[in-house]
Amino acid sequence: MWHQAPKLSSLNGLQVEKLLQLEELGFEYYPYGKMVQVSGDFFATHGDIVRAHAGFTAKAMVDKTGVSGIMGHTHRLGQSTRRILDSAGGTKLIGWWENGCLCDQTKMDWTTGVQDWHLGFSVGTFFDDEGSNKFAIEPVFVHDNGSFVFGGNVYD
Repeated sequence: MWHQAPKLSSLNGLQVEKLLQLEELGFEYYPYGKMVQVSGDFFATHGDIVRAHAGFTAKAMVDKTGVSGIMGHTHRLGQSTRRILDSAGGTKLIGWWENGCLCDQTKMDWTTGVQDWHLGFSVGTFFDDEGSNKFAIEPVFVHDNGSFVFGGNVYD
C-alpha cells in the first residue's frame, strides 16, 4: 500500500499497530528494524541482513552489533558465536540466532523454486548469574509433518 498509495501513509488508522488494536490488547509495538532489549545485552529484532546460508546471517549480526540476539528475517535456523573483549578488559561470548519460521510452506504459491526456509522456533532462558545477565537459546527444528523434539521429548 505504501508504494501504491503513499499519501495514505499519513492516516493513523492505517498503521499496523492501530489496525490490529495492539495497545488495546496489551501489546507494545516496535517499528521494523528496531532492536528490542530482552535481557542484559541480549536483543530481539526482525533483522535486515540476509546471507546465502543458515548461520551466515547470524555471523553478520554478531559482527554488526557486538551484542547477542535473535532475529527472524531469514526464516532459517542458524547460529553464530564469537568471543570478544568486554568493557572490564576481560572477554565474553556473544551470539546471534536465526529463528526459523512456523509458516505453512504448502501455501507459498507466490514464490518460485525451493525456498530455503526452516520450520522451527527457539526457546530462550534468561537468568542472573552473580550480577551478570546470562542466557541459553535452544533452537527447535520442526519436521515437515509438524513433529519436533524438545527437552528429550517428541511432540507430534
